[in-house]
Amino acid sequence: MKYSKQWLVATRTLALVLALAVAACSEDPLEEPDPVPAQDVWISEPDTSTGADDVSLVDASNPGLDAPAQADTADAAVGEDEQPAAPLGALADGLELVGIEAFQTIETRLVEAGERVESPIPLIALRETLFRVLVVTPAGWTPRPITLHVRLTDTSTGASQLLTTTQNVAASSTPGERASALELRVPGAVMTAHTSAAFYLVGEGAASVDSAGSHLARWPRDNTSMPLAARATTGTLHLVLVPMRFDTDGSGRLPDTSPAQLALFEQLLRAIYPAHVLRLEVREPIAWTTSVRWGDFNRELRALKQADGAEHAYYYGLIRPKETFAQYCSGTCTTGQSFTVSSADATSYRVGSGVGFSGEDWAWTLVHELGHMHGRGHAPCGVSFWSADSSYPHTRGIVGVRGWDARNDTLFGPSEVTDFMGYCDDTWVSDYTYLGLLTRMQQANALPGAMGYSIPSRWRYINWSDTEAPSWGRDSLEVNPTTGQWATASFFDADGRTLDTLEIPHIVYAHDGERSVLVPQPPAGTARVQIDAPSKNFTLAQGL
Repeated sequence: MKYSKQWLVATRTLALVLALAVAACSEDPLEEPDPVPAQDVWISEPDTSTGADDVSLVDASNPGLDAPAQADTADAAVGEDEQPAAPLGALADGLELVGIEAFQTIETRLVEAGERVESPIPLIALRETLFRVLVVTPAGWTPRPITLHVRLTDTSTGASQLLTTTQNVAASSTPGERASALELRVPGAVMTAHTSAAFYLVGEGAASVDSAGSHLARWPRDNTSMPLAARATTGTLHLVLVPMRFDTDGSGRLPDTSPAQLALFEQLLRAIYPAHVLRLEVREPIAWTTSVRWGDFNRELRALKQADGAEHAYYYGLIRPKETFAQYCSGTCTTGQSFTVSSADATSYRVGSGVGFSGEDWAWTLVHELGHMHGRGHAPCGVSFWSADSSYPHTRGIVGVRGWDARNDTLFGPSEVTDFMGYCDDTWVSDYTYLGLLTRMQQANALPGAMGYSIPSRWRYINWSDTEAPSWGRDSLEVNPTTGQWATASFFDADGRTLDTLEIPHIVYAHDGERSVLVPQPPAGTARVQIDAPSKNFTLAQGL
């Protein structure tokens, strides 16, 4: 991701724009980082209570300092009993329940015009959910309080809970008027993969809520329960934050990993990503002693991830090259970079990095780069035409679907915000990106716990970018360097005879047109190597 300081000054807001290329260069010979296990300095795990998620934040410099942060909860009564919970009272006469919408990040429509519908956006188990119930009032209706009862039952155990909220209903629900629908926020712990739901509009009426037969003031009409089909198949999103100590200028400057900054990361990740479980860790810092080169950061972090044995985790380096962002960004600058991982089983490339200043902007940089690690390209907003995902379905990068930000209880219209994989302000997530993330997370969750890799062998990077010619880079010990994308390497001797030709991994970075290939040990007598890659063809003198 990139920022332009001039644009910041003109608009007094941070905006993502195109940057100067961050080029790859020749690197030092392979030095495997010390295999230091990831440190559980700060971990966010889901809460299993019936309330909101409790997040314990621990200061890495003072492990005894706890700063708990609690998410907002619904203004609802929550009851639990050994017997299935039952709503009380009468069904509201004359009031018709015609629609049910569920929001976790974007809209999942459950009931529309009084009919059950199948939404392409599934619900995810253990995620806080906003239910919105739409009603139609009869002619002559007078405004009155109506209580929405929602009975949630875990069909695997039979346990149920009853949540209620009361609102004044003045008229039929109207699109665009949020207050015209009845709303209820449900804690994530209640939303299991086996949860079913029943909805009741309780008020003045002759029929009790559990009466036989069909009634328009409840759903399902016949007093049964509707399976929510919440998925647990996206598994655990395991993100390891790697503080990079900036020793280049002798400052030893560390990024902001304070409890407040970590809470911003955690809250935005929970709000945006369709993760069943979020595991967020802060690793021990590593030293950085050379210049600010994003490709170099990520190749170092990839080696670190492999040395740590963190096969299925996502690694994200945080670096603060200057004391403040204003000092770092004197013109147009890059704020993050990552591998664009085209295949779920290319686990070693789940690596990215970004600036480690304070504030929510850098949480958005993190979720953007993590999107690239999940194979997502750029949404067409604020990016050059060649950089945008040509399959993105909505014009100008708008999200094209209604969304909900649980952090501040804000609803977005389909054209009010743009997708966070672009470079524009006022961002949320589109259905296209959300489903892409969900699909990749399901694929990643289906991988075996250990991929069964063999003994590592020595390979070497060749790196290039839009502004720098191909050159040999660092050595790398690899067990399975596949990326899902391929180039061809042909090895020639001094007389031009072909010694061998084979497919090699083609590595795509998220920004600046940066690319790499990994080349194995060449045959004896190799004098030059010819690379035929999707993005470039070239020949280099043998450098291994």
